[in-house]
Amino acid sequence: MWKVYMRVTIKDVAAEVGCSPSLVSFYLGHPATTRVAEATKKRIDQAVRKLNYRRNLLASILKSGHSNVVGILVDSEANNPIRRLLTCLEREADRRHCRLQLGLFHDNLESIYESYMILKQYGTCGIICLSHDYPYFNEKLVERFAEMNDLVFFDAPERTGHPCIIPDMEDGIRHAIVYLREKGRKRIALCIPGKCPEWNSRTRRIKTFRQVFGDNALICQISHDMSLRDAMMTELLPFVVEHRIDALLMSNDRFAMCGMQLLISKGFRIPEDLAVIGFDNDPCGMEATPPLSSIAWNAPFIARKLFGMLDEQLSAQKNIGTIRVPVDLILRHSS
Repeated sequence: MWKVYMRVTIKDVAAEVGCSPSLVSFYLGHPATTRVAEATKKRIDQAVRKLNYRRNLLASILKSGHSNVVGILVDSEANNPIRRLLTCLEREADRRHCRLQLGLFHDNLESIYESYMILKQYGTCGIICLSHDYPYFNEKLVERFAEMNDLVFFDAPERTGHPCIIPDMEDGIRHAIVYLREKGRKRIALCIPGKCPEWNSRTRRIKTFRQVFGDNALICQISHDMSLRDAMMTELLPFVVEHRIDALLMSNDRFAMCGMQLLISKGFRIPEDLAVIGFDNDPCGMEATPPLSSIAWNAPFIARKLFGMLDEQLSAQKNIGTIRVPVDLILRHSS
């Protein structure tokens, strides 16, 4: 037998809560700024979930000129931390009763701009850009988006004309070095890609490491144009042996896990002979042998901050500056 499903409306939600449809509509359209008693907000949220209510986006666009949809600009080949942040942004959007619309591109200025314009045509109320570090056209990207006042950016390079949230990885590196020194490590090195574009994250890590160690900084820049295992074998292993390294900060957790596997196969004991700390806290690191320590930003916290910054940007219509957020040093058995 066929089942007939009736579309749930604002009036149905209001009847379930015991309040006016206009109050429900206004709260669902502006959850972060609507002045409603917390108990009422909770009842509306519960009713929305119970009745499986979904807003009519087309009607919202026709009525207000924009939807309750937030656009996300992200590179189609973004790394795992960005993908995990995207998951947290979706959860935060759901909590705020809005939805995400993705604009995908890869390493092309015109594609970024076209994705932005398409999101605007669909009536997005604001846009969060997760991928914008492209050494070959960073300056042109700044120029192209200079007049856009509905954008917030995540991570460096800092955009002086737009709000930006940057995880303080430099502070994370310093905390990791302090921890390693307290554990008696004397020969601490940084392993990072070399002979590659000057990505801002790479530049910042090298700069921070040199600020701590000065002219004595031990930095192994492995080739970017060969397989990771081959690079570890031909460049990292000789570097570790030659400089008698007893602690490694690796560019990311993929580097760290590959490096650990190679070093263990060559007789190194981790962490007894050599401590290893990665970046990004990839879930696979918890399953490595030994489980990998890592420096990482708090994705749920950053997702909340990005939405809050976007709310503030849209209401203020001005640049509200850059916010640096702390990162965590997650200690496991590799260090």
